[in-house]
Amino acid sequence: PPVLHEDIVLPWVIAFEWTHRSAKFRTRDILAFYSGTENSCSRKLLRQTFGDRFQQEMKFASLARSRVLIFPPEFRLRQQDWSELAYRSKICICPDGDSPNTGRLIEVVMHGCVPLIISNRLQP
Repeated sequence: PPVLHEDIVLPWVIAFEWTHRSAKFRTRDILAFYSGTENSCSRKLLRQTFGDRFQQEMKFASLARSRVLIFPPEFRLRQQDWSELAYRSKICICPDGDSPNTGRLIEVVMHGCVPLIISNRLQP
């Protein structure tokens, strides 16, 4: 199995710190956000489920406050753009990838975004 009962998952070292902007939750205008590669079954399923909505969500971006932005894998965000979207999102989707733990999980929390973890490999 990918995660044994004896495994210890340590947090990743990241370059983000909790800021005053991280605590501003009420002003966030994106319901859910995800950007990343398709290197796991859960990530592929996420794209299959929401992939067709991306263009529509972007087209009406200024009108909706409950947008769900699931970026296609070929749409690569710069780190500063990813960070801006995380600050504007209420929920940041964190599917597992190559491993059950991902550096994005810690980054999401530091941006004040609620992580929605999609994994059956991450042990509590």
